[in-house]
Amino acid sequence: MLSLLHASLLHERLQETEKTAARIHAPDWLVRELNTPKMRLEVQFRARIRANLESFSGFVVLLNNPHPTGASPYKGGLRFNPQVTLDILTVLAMEMTDKCALAVLPFGGGKAGIAFDPSLYSEEDRRKITEAFTDELLKHNL
Repeated sequence: MLSLLHASLLHERLQETEKTAARIHAPDWLVRELNTPKMRLEVQFRARIRANLESFSGFVVLLNNPHPTGASPYKGGLRFNPQVTLDILTVLAMEMTDKCALAVLPFGGGKAGIAFDPSLYSEEDRRKITEAFTDELLKHNL
């Protein structure tokens, strides 16, 4: 149910970009770049929590930098939420791209997330989960 809502939010966001682009006569290549993430990655990883191995899903979305260089870096954050999806992270990364453009910051939007309920884990456990996620991302050169 929630993933359908996230897909709907993404669909609305893509349509919004296309409408705005049409009003300002933006080139097609720019609209494609703004609506197509440079990367959407889903990973599975394990973390040792209180002597037990637990499995987690993690996600990363990176959007092209709309500045003339089109290069990295990316600005965003890490979300802990049991219902996090690639679609909602894509919307949030798109919004971060917009915020950076409005502030004239040369960053593409980025957002990452780990699907778990942080209220069920201690600060130490959350640190271990985050470190395991980071280790997994390093394997993908991120």
